[in-house]
Amino acid sequence: MDPNFISSMPVAPSWGTTVGAVGRIAIIIGVIGFTSAMALALFGAKRFARFQVAAFGLGCVGLFSSFGALFVLFQRNQYEFEYVASHSDRSLSLWYKTAAIWGGQQGSFLLWACCSALFAFCALRGAGPFRRWFIVAASAFLACICGILVYESPYKLIADFVVDGVAHMPPDGQGVTPSLLNYWFTIHPPIIFMGFGSLVVIFGYAVAAMLSGDLSGYVPRARPWALASVGILGVGICTGGLWAYETQGWGGFWAWDPVECVSFVPWLGVASLIHGFIVQTTRQRWIITNLILSGFAFLSFVYGTFLTRSGLLTNVSVHAFASMDKSASKILLGFLIIEVIAFGALVVFRGQPLAKAMSSPVAESSGASRESLYRFGILMLSLLAVVITIGMSWPLLTDLFAHRTSDVKERAYHQVVGWFFIPIIALMAIAPYASWRDKGWRVLGAKMVNVFAISMGIVGIFLFVAKNPNYGVSIDQAARIPILRTSVPLVWWMSFLILLCVFSIVANTWRIAEMVGKTKLGLSGFIAHVGVAILLGGLIISRGFERTQSFFVQEGKPASAIGYTISYAGISKDDLRDRETKAKFKIEAPDGTTFEATPGLYYYNEGGQDKPMVWPYIRRSLSHDFYFSLHPPIMDAWEKPVMFIPGETKVVNEFTVKNGTYKMVGQPGQPGTRFVADVTMIVKDKDEKAHEYRLHPEIEIGNAEEGMIPHMARIDDEFLVQMTRMDVATKGVELRVLLAHPLFPVDLFYKPMTGLVWLGMFILLIGGLMAAVYRRFKPNAGADLIVDPEPTPSESVAIDSPKNNAPIATPQS
Repeated sequence: MDPNFISSMPVAPSWGTTVGAVGRIAIIIGVIGFTSAMALALFGAKRFARFQVAAFGLGCVGLFSSFGALFVLFQRNQYEFEYVASHSDRSLSLWYKTAAIWGGQQGSFLLWACCSALFAFCALRGAGPFRRWFIVAASAFLACICGILVYESPYKLIADFVVDGVAHMPPDGQGVTPSLLNYWFTIHPPIIFMGFGSLVVIFGYAVAAMLSGDLSGYVPRARPWALASVGILGVGICTGGLWAYETQGWGGFWAWDPVECVSFVPWLGVASLIHGFIVQTTRQRWIITNLILSGFAFLSFVYGTFLTRSGLLTNVSVHAFASMDKSASKILLGFLIIEVIAFGALVVFRGQPLAKAMSSPVAESSGASRESLYRFGILMLSLLAVVITIGMSWPLLTDLFAHRTSDVKERAYHQVVGWFFIPIIALMAIAPYASWRDKGWRVLGAKMVNVFAISMGIVGIFLFVAKNPNYGVSIDQAARIPILRTSVPLVWWMSFLILLCVFSIVANTWRIAEMVGKTKLGLSGFIAHVGVAILLGGLIISRGFERTQSFFVQEGKPASAIGYTISYAGISKDDLRDRETKAKFKIEAPDGTTFEATPGLYYYNEGGQDKPMVWPYIRRSLSHDFYFSLHPPIMDAWEKPVMFIPGETKVVNEFTVKNGTYKMVGQPGQPGTRFVADVTMIVKDKDEKAHEYRLHPEIEIGNAEEGMIPHMARIDDEFLVQMTRMDVATKGVELRVLLAHPLFPVDLFYKPMTGLVWLGMFILLIGGLMAAVYRRFKPNAGADLIVDPEPTPSESVAIDSPKNNAPIATPQS
């Protein structure tokens, strides 16, 4: 780039470069702090306990300070920094400038590091005898992330804008990717990264438990964090789905994108873990299983992070980040490999012997006991996590072994996941009614008869209402769905899946009603179960019973789809570069009511070209969503411009063009000079009658800001012709034929009962946070060990611990 041109740009203020230097130094302080904390904990033991915490706190302060420095640079528009210039501009509001911090690779790593440091530091207060080894595990991870940020630094100056040691900056930044400019951009990433950050606490406690030799004392300390993690991660996943639903235009919440799966797999691991903790607390078993699950939840996300930042998913994911710096990538991969090997060795050589020494001698329950149902549920959740891990890793596997990158399609996931969903959702309904002692399926079935009968009645009422078109759900009675090698009516399959969800909702609601006023400890888990079942029911109904149709709408040419009549009604603003611009469509519903759909449509500049940005319009009601997905308007009648030379005749898309040439009017190179084409076009109308037109499209030389100004010629009421360039050697002209009225491609979705997704997410959050608060660690409080209560008081049982002959707390102890 021309140094003289750069020198003409504003000099970056010295305070900005100082803040950037502070941010870089703060990252280095983070490396020093966490590395020192790890070394002091490894070699200093109790002698340097205070220094360990102080060093860990220093590392946290370094990370938080670095985030604060980056916040200042974004808010004050310091575009001399490459990361700020690439992800922000002056037009953004304070909220979007804040969100832009995590809009790219470096900022998202910093957010992850800060969230992890925050959770780990908060957990130190209650770590007690596990503090030393907890600091070792957490510090190793945070030092690794800080090391990555040294290479993937958001504080790099734009090299081309540094002249003679002086930093200059462009007048504006490139801005946020248009698809990110949604309010969920400010909400979803912080929530999901808080969930990711909580995983380091669970992992740290598992490592500390094995190294300290206490595989039971860590459970009441780690359990509240696991409960908080499953709640926060669950809400983060849901908000990501809602973001996609409102912006992507595909009519759904979840598409099994590899990056989506990267967040779902740890959630499955933590959901398994919290049920494993119940069994370990109550029966003194599953000790090794819980250690493995604690490590799996954290390490699976570290692996997923490497996968999404490696560049392998660029062509198969709409969410993938750009490739990492090679040194940073090696640090992350090295940490992942070392941690997997080290954690596995700990489990085998340290955890296994300890677990054998403390496990309960009582035979494992089988049949219809609560323990056996939990065991089967955890097996299903774990296998589902493994299957999804294979699916999200498919691009990596195909690249390694087939030298090509491909992904697993959504339909394949649905065919496989369904076999895990059925037993999992059924267990959510049955397990709360099972006793810890095996009393047989007949006794358990007797408890469930009323619950199942009520569920059948609710589903029957729903189907009766849904089949009545006056109520708005509008089931397609003829639709079928493939199952194995055959197909069944969609209504049958959907009724079965809905029954499972309703069964789980009713069963857990019944247990909540029984427990109100008695205990809070088990209440929160059942509330979370209700939330999950409602959420899944909403997803099943909205996707399974959706109706969709694709069509085109053009001015003066209404279209009909799934009972609605759609007419184009114009654009809300004249300025198509204004992000608030909407396309307007008049909608007549099947019942005769009318309303206006206003999907987003505006143009932004990228690489010197105007590109359209669209997002759907959603009209929500109690029974369904009217989902209007607008695609970029089609302007060109020809696929691409075509060159014509004098005397040549060509037929392009049924247009016959001949005698293409041009003449210049005015002085060469002067503003106002016009180049006027002279072409003849023959066009057929709807009745196949040919009409000949003599056309003179022009290109005018404008001033320095305007550049070349095209003036189009109208062919008829439907088409325009534009001259895009001239060939001086042949006197030929390049022509582009456009539609006089844009053609709007539309996907219309009828999405029943989507409100259940929002309701389920809210209930899941309430249940998860309640569980985390009620189960928070209270030293010397025996109530902390109380597990989910039995269906009846008489079914509680105390089991002697082989370690100290002291009874383990049971529901009524």
